[in-house]
Amino acid sequence: MFKYLLLLVLLLPSSLAGCETISTTMENPDIMIFDGVTDRVTLQDSDYYTLPDGFTIKLWAYIDSTQPQAYAYIVAKYDHDSTEWEFAFAKWTGTPLNFWLRDDTALKVIGRSDANGFTSFQNQWTHFVLTYDGGITSNSLRIYANGIRVDDVDFYNEANFVSIRNTTAKLRLGARDSAVNQRFKGKISMFKITSDIWYAKDALTSYFKEKSYFE
Repeated sequence: MFKYLLLLVLLLPSSLAGCETISTTMENPDIMIFDGVTDRVTLQDSDYYTLPDGFTIKLWAYIDSTQPQAYAYIVAKYDHDSTEWEFAFAKWTGTPLNFWLRDDTALKVIGRSDANGFTSFQNQWTHFVLTYDGGITSNSLRIYANGIRVDDVDFYNEANFVSIRNTTAKLRLGARDSAVNQRFKGKISMFKITSDIWYAKDALTSYFKEKSYFE
């Protein structure tokens, strides 16, 4: 299968190719800051971001403990305004960090959670790897933090999920959609999405390769 690879090297806002909306500031040439209120980065919709046969998302995130909202979307291809949903990685009410996918035709969701992820990784840089292997159950998704698998409970595991669908939802960092009440407060760096499916060894290798930048 032809491997699509998108790598966003976060340099300066004006250099983020394919960005439709950039409303954030830069701490330095590699780190974006999100205030949890208005900040977000929106990329133009592309078929390259819809990968039903499996994909991996990798990023470094600094999750601020003072999230102003009960829900905080870190990465999402999810437009609640038009009900076109594909995937998201977000903090929900309480302490979970959830990674989930939706079949926008069957209206079914599968996902996994780190039940205490918000409190475990707040106020520190964390290397996250989110993987989906193309399957139809929640066991097809995995969450790695600093090279270690941390998902410990199903978020959703609805029957009749078939596949994520190619929608017009835009890929965003720091927000779900135009709604201002579910923004992420913190920092994001070294974001990447690829059709390669990573496993534990790949997540750990990536973590050790990059961690010196955040120490």
